[in-house]
Amino acid sequence: MSKQLIGSLDIYMGCMFSGKSTELQRYVRRLKTINAKYIIINHKIDIRYGENVVSTHDKDKIQCISMDKLYDIKKPIYKNLYESSKYIFIEEAQFFKDLYKFVLEAVNNDNKYVIVYGLDGDHEQNLFGDIVKLIPHADNVHKLKSLCKLCGDGTKALFTIRNLECLKVKDTPQILVGQEDTYMTVCRKHLKEHNIKKKNLTE
Repeated sequence: MSKQLIGSLDIYMGCMFSGKSTELQRYVRRLKTINAKYIIINHKIDIRYGENVVSTHDKDKIQCISMDKLYDIKKPIYKNLYESSKYIFIEEAQFFKDLYKFVLEAVNNDNKYVIVYGLDGDHEQNLFGDIVKLIPHADNVHKLKSLCKLCGDGTKALFTIRNLECLKVKDTPQILVGQEDTYMTVCRKHLKEHNIKKKNLTE
């Protein structure tokens, strides 16, 4: 009797520099040892380290497919790849407008093992995209942490903030792809201090 196919959803979320891309690469390396078929999808807006790659901040890269919409993976050019792949990895998931609908369809209808990686909040701790919306549907949710750049003593960081120099520019958008020159990760204490400084900038 053949085993019934059932999909699953794992979510890896957290602030910047918390190791989300590292976790993705670690997962893929394990799958390679059993020759499992998988697809890695990244949003095309993320070209910080090159096109069609998922990269850690240490520039450890792995090939992927970059696209604007997740449903593009079901187009004829990718149809066979999608149907034959058991695992679907989604990097920078907060950028995909069709994340919620696509993931539920992939898990519940197509019986895929979907693993989502992304930010749960933006630099002002507002919801970012639909990752949090997927939590009630997830098999597992992993909250990753970074280290506070300002403490410098190993204190855990939960939050991403945008550097004050960037905030001096009025009407900066929620989506601003950047690295350490644009963002840093902080603990709650330094988040409060940052918010006071930010408030002074706007008064």
